[in-house]
Amino acid sequence: MPSTDKTGATNRPSTEAQPDQLCSSLTSDWGLRPVRSAYLSDFVPDSGTHPVAVPLPQLREATAPTEPPLRITTTVMNDRGRIATTTLIEEMGWPQRQPISITLHNQLIHIHTTPGDSNHRVDARRHILLPATIRTQARLHAGDRLLLVADPECEFLLVYPPAALSTLLRTASPNLWPSR
Repeated sequence: MPSTDKTGATNRPSTEAQPDQLCSSLTSDWGLRPVRSAYLSDFVPDSGTHPVAVPLPQLREATAPTEPPLRITTTVMNDRGRIATTTLIEEMGWPQRQPISITLHNQLIHIHTTPGDSNHRVDARRHILLPATIRTQARLHAGDRLLLVADPECEFLLVYPPAALSTLLRTASPNLWPSR
């Protein structure tokens, strides 16, 4: 509480008050509970001492990856089973009307080029139409978001349906997911 001296000037409380005094005045004025006060000297060394130098950790030498990177993207399947894969198909070097093979194995849809004639082809817009039998077996529905993983070196494309991706993530790191 400020007071006045003989000259009428207002005296403010000393800023030299101890932290414990400030804590107790705050707790009584504001109804706060006291907390342990920390002093700056607990964290900063005295001016006469110098901090000890800590060595930097050794960094490993960067190495170039031994395998070419996979190309990864997502897309949505439309109501007719078409998936837009223009960028990946271009990166793979597959031309329009390229004959392809589409199979389902362990919940994953495998797409790769075939040297001869095939019932399946990359269309003129570089999209791929998934056959109804594959969509049914993979439990795909219109609007499903799919993960596409391409390996240009091996010329194949993997399509991860939501159920397969969920299974993969839950089995790869089971401790991250709450048990049901």
